[in-house]
Amino acid sequence: MYKLTVQQVDRRLSFRGIEPSRLRNKPHTLQYDWDKMCYFDQTRWACGFWRWGHFRQQCNKEYRMGETCGLKLVYETKEQEDVCKLCHDIEKKQRRYDKMYRDVQRWQREGGRPATVERTCADMEDVLEQIARMREDHRQRTAHLG
Repeated sequence: MYKLTVQQVDRRLSFRGIEPSRLRNKPHTLQYDWDKMCYFDQTRWACGFWRWGHFRQQCNKEYRMGETCGLKLVYETKEQEDVCKLCHDIEKKQRRYDKMYRDVQRWQREGGRPATVERTCADMEDVLEQIARMREDHRQRTAHLG
């Protein structure tokens, strides 16, 4: 059995999404049997995005093979030097938007393509919305880590 401070418990529980403020009325040192929890690997990219990895250790609460108790704790964090796939996808969309912008500028200078310019401008708005959604998804995921 380990003795952990409230801050250590908060950090471990926050990975699961459990509100640490529920523990504020407890003593400053909590005793908790961390052997009775399920542990998973975690992958964290340079941009702050993270995901759960493979199951590593099963707790005593769950007796069925392959099942977990529902509380995920980090067994090991694997740091990746590159940014996540979502960041790569955002970069691709941004390059696509930039190319559309340059094309519209060129077509307006050359003249004679009003329908193409109009259609491309509508496509640019769609791409901007997609980029905004992807950035918001990324921001929400990284905000959970602290």
